[in-house]
Amino acid sequence: MPSPPRRILFLGPASACHVTRWVAFLRRRGHEVLLASLHEIPADQRRGTIALAGRLTSGATPASALPGAWRRVRQLAREFRPDVTIAYYMSSYGLLAALAGLRPWVGAAAGGDVLVDAFDPWHRRLRTRLLVGYTLRRCSGMLAWAPHVARRLIELGFAESQILVQPRGVDRTLFRYREPRRRQPGEPLRVLSIRWLKPLYRVDTLVEALLALAARGVAFEARIGGEGSERARLEQCVTEAGANDRIRFVGAIAADDVPAAMSWADVYVSTSSSDGASSSLFEALSVGVYPLVSDIEANRAYVSPGKTGDLFAVGDAAALAGSLEALSRDDERRRGAVLAARPLVSERLDYEKNMARIEAFLLGVALEKRPA
Repeated sequence: MPSPPRRILFLGPASACHVTRWVAFLRRRGHEVLLASLHEIPADQRRGTIALAGRLTSGATPASALPGAWRRVRQLAREFRPDVTIAYYMSSYGLLAALAGLRPWVGAAAGGDVLVDAFDPWHRRLRTRLLVGYTLRRCSGMLAWAPHVARRLIELGFAESQILVQPRGVDRTLFRYREPRRRQPGEPLRVLSIRWLKPLYRVDTLVEALLALAARGVAFEARIGGEGSERARLEQCVTEAGANDRIRFVGAIAADDVPAAMSWADVYVSTSSSDGASSSLFEALSVGVYPLVSDIEANRAYVSPGKTGDLFAVGDAAALAGSLEALSRDDERRRGAVLAARPLVSERLDYEKNMARIEAFLLGVALEKRPA
């Protein structure tokens, strides 16, 4: 029996496709959802979305925006009277919910907002821990996309009984499966990366591996998407090696263009040193792209080496280059792994099924009026 419609206040970045798809899902289920954001609001999201500041951001949430924003959140809550509030990113929107004294509210930990980032200076890590700890003490329930994120929440003092571990999965109507192409002898292997070009994501490992392949004469084409502080340095490395014709930096890829980018690729590479649950990995698996990703817990849960993809140690460019070269020579291995991953996608990564479980958790918190 369908759950009765609820009034849901969603605090999160309106510029993030994960947020707007989540809001759209809840609205399709009949709920009245008000999205409130400190981030830029796309034209197609302006209806049903409230700006929490006069000047909206396109990047990290500025600390200077929080004092005024939490008062605006409190006012919205009085006017909208939500049955439950969702706050996505605990170090920003979760903090707003806590400061505004909302009850009940559910936080969603993306991963980077609660996990330790080894590339952050100690004072930033300490500040994040203190702010997230304060936020968690005022939270009614938590969504964690992966078990290791849940363990981190428990380490920070949150009750295990109030955590739902559930990845959102992937919208298979957008990321449609296509049979992996058969490469002709000598045809370049197509390699794709779409992670941020920031130290945490270690895209320098991919560039080093690709330059090694170029020196060996391996046929490949690589597209590296994303923006970040590392882009100029990485582009310079490629230019100095004379590999611009084989390794292209394509910048940020709009959410609507990601399915086409995935469909172009034979191999999806992620070199990240940390992750919660990688949406781009799920998208690659759904489309039918071979995943070659760093050996971290977030990836191990979905990639079985030699069966559904392969893993390499974080920062090990030689191992990554070796795996890419082996794939360039063995097309059937790539195609077989893609087929072996199909049950995983349908059983564990179906967006509609997974979001229905998340919806049930949210409504459970709303019905209980669970206090912090």
